[in-house]
Formats: sequence, C-alpha cells, structure tokens
Amino acid sequence: LTLTSQTSSESGVSVAVHTSQTFTNLTVKTENSLPTPNKGTKIKNPIKSKNSKTRISQFTAEETALLDEFNRYLEPRLANGDTQTEIVGEILKRYGYSCRISQANISLMARRIAIPKDEKTIAAIRNWIAIEKQS
Repeated sequence: LTLTSQTSSESGVSVAVHTSQTFTNLTVKTENSLPTPNKGTKIKNPIKSKNSKTRISQFTAEETALLDEFNRYLEPRLANGDTQTEIVGEILKRYGYSCRISQANISLMARRIAIPKDEKTIAAIRNWIAIEKQS
C-alpha cells in the first residue's frame, strides 16, 4: 500500500491510494480550512459565560494569585479523598450560607477557567484559604 499526498490550492487535500492494481483518488477536506470572515465582519468571542456570576479567562494579577493559592490548598485535599462538594460545604459552614458558592465554582477554579465575581464568594474563598493555612 503506497500513499502519496499533494496539497491543492483548494481547501482540500488530494490523496492517491495505490494498491496492487487499483488507483483510487480521494479528496479530503481538512479541518483547518475554515472560511475567512469578510472585511468588517465582527468575530464574536467564542468563550462566553452563560452564568453572569462568573468571569471567564482573562484574570487580573490579584485573581491569578487567588487561584494559585486556592489550588495550592485544594489539590492536596482532593488527593486525600475529600470531594469538591465537601469543600463547598465547609466553605458555606465557615463563612455562612449568604455566599453563592457551588461545586461548579470549585471545579471551574480548579481548572482555571472561571472565578466568581461576587465579593461575598471571594471573601468566603479567602477565609477558607486562611483557615487551611493554619491547619
């Protein structure tokens, strides 16, 4: 079986497959051949938060430091068998049930995808970090 490939000027790849007696020509579309927008076309941000309580991707230096510190204490707890839901329960008990934190918030922060915007939630996370530092 011999494969030869040639790139054509079109948005595809032309491949000739040669077996003992048969030639078959295939045209394969490549995934990176996306249409280019016309001039003046605005490309919408592909990452949008459906939840208005989280901010996605671009973090300030202070938020990045908070994520780093949070993950420094979260990872060993998860490695020891604690679940994200149990950690949320601890945060709610220690800070009070007025903050809006959930297992989804913990998961997004652990993966560095999003951080809560609510000041009460940020304060609760900082409080949890402070208590984790002491123990």
